[in-house]
Amino acid sequence: MKRLFLIAVLAVTMTFSACKTDDKKVDDKKIETTENTTEDTTANDEKEDNKDEEENKDDTEEKVEELELDEEKKKTLEENTKTLTELLAKRDFDKFKENISEEFKKATEGQDLDVFKMLEEELGAYKEITKTEFETQHGYYLTDSTLQFEKGTVDQTIAYNSEMVADGINFLNMKKDIIPEEGEKAITLDAGTGYPVKGMIKMPKGEVKAGIVIVDGSGPNDMNMTLGENKMMKHLSDQLAEKGFAVLRFNKRTYEYGKELAKIGMQNKTLIKDEFIDDAAEGLKTLAKEEGVPADKLFILGHSQSGSYLPVINETAGNLAKGYIILSGTPTNIAELSKKQLEAVIAEGSENADEEQTKMMKDNIKTNDEILSKIETMSEEELNNPQNYPYGIPGVYVKDLLRYDPIKLYNDSKLPVFIRNAEFDKQVPVSEIELWKNGLDKKENDSIEEVKGANHMMQPSDGKTKLANLITDEYQKDAPIVSSVIDDISTWIEKITK
Repeated sequence: MKRLFLIAVLAVTMTFSACKTDDKKVDDKKIETTENTTEDTTANDEKEDNKDEEENKDDTEEKVEELELDEEKKKTLEENTKTLTELLAKRDFDKFKENISEEFKKATEGQDLDVFKMLEEELGAYKEITKTEFETQHGYYLTDSTLQFEKGTVDQTIAYNSEMVADGINFLNMKKDIIPEEGEKAITLDAGTGYPVKGMIKMPKGEVKAGIVIVDGSGPNDMNMTLGENKMMKHLSDQLAEKGFAVLRFNKRTYEYGKELAKIGMQNKTLIKDEFIDDAAEGLKTLAKEEGVPADKLFILGHSQSGSYLPVINETAGNLAKGYIILSGTPTNIAELSKKQLEAVIAEGSENADEEQTKMMKDNIKTNDEILSKIETMSEEELNNPQNYPYGIPGVYVKDLLRYDPIKLYNDSKLPVFIRNAEFDKQVPVSEIELWKNGLDKKENDSIEEVKGANHMMQPSDGKTKLANLITDEYQKDAPIVSSVIDDISTWIEKITK
């Protein structure tokens, strides 16, 4: 059972794309998952083998105990992995098939094995394996390798049976190198956490009016916030630099170290301090020391979720910033916001959702509301149970966010704020602007307004794309930030710093 399931998952992943996994999008192409395919396979197996389920479970546990890794086995697995990888890279598929199990051969019959074609189109020529780690799982030996290409890396996992013959292969986490362009300088932010992240400083051509650290919203994003061809943070950086600002942006730690965090069980236990607070604070300190940047004219810009917590970043950095810029932000907790989004999906309707599915979504809201109401009293063990993840968000993460009241954070900070919410934002509804207006203390230099004709990315939109389709449709299209947003930020900063 579990053996067949693993083969199905890995084989389908390999066959369809070098960047598909069984659970999520992991590259900038927004490739669909293989979850439905593998569910169908396992469902049939379960019907046939239901009576033997417990026996199979015991057998699997026995296999896991038997598969011990010693140095000799690691050496053999490493050599096998190098051989298989090089055969795929050379397109020697006949030789490749000679080195895999019979079951794996059957699973790939008639399928295109040229995963490296797509990888090399994106990342350039394959160079080498830079690192391989070993583990055992469900009666398999697994090798987790990082493949280096000319312009980036991809992670590869090969599953070997007890005889150390390959039963499946999976490619995920494609990471394309971001090369500095004119006026840009590559940097590393090291907040002393053991997870330094890459970043970039974009300098204007003339005199620097002020420095801005920009922080991505939720999710494991790179410094450009790459989504297909769309690179919102790159546009934001370039357009602000054209107005005379030095701009620092950086990779999220969950993007750069997602694989490592998962291995130590931290991926679902990461708090916002780990996710972006410490690194953004280090960015502020770094920009303050950059030659040509006035250290007394620094600002923090947060998009979406990060916009709720800019005062925490500033305090962590020693209060270096003189003001806050919030784009598409909200004082609403991310779990509550997820509820609003699901309600919006139901209200909009979907060609893929029938009456039964709509009822399931409504029931889902009730269930998650119950979980959310208990989250603050849950034990650590309960919080780490995926069944207690409100709207799929790790319980530890949600409980941590509930410690913060964004309105209070900004009122206590007393620094001026610039807030823009977009007319056609389907993720953070424009109505959230009223929460800012009604909750924040009135200050002379605050600027809180709606942006007409823009979406959540502050890019042009007519508002016709449904929320459920944004990531696969509108967000895939590359577009600059609406010019009025850039103009208003520039005018606001000049007013404060004159």
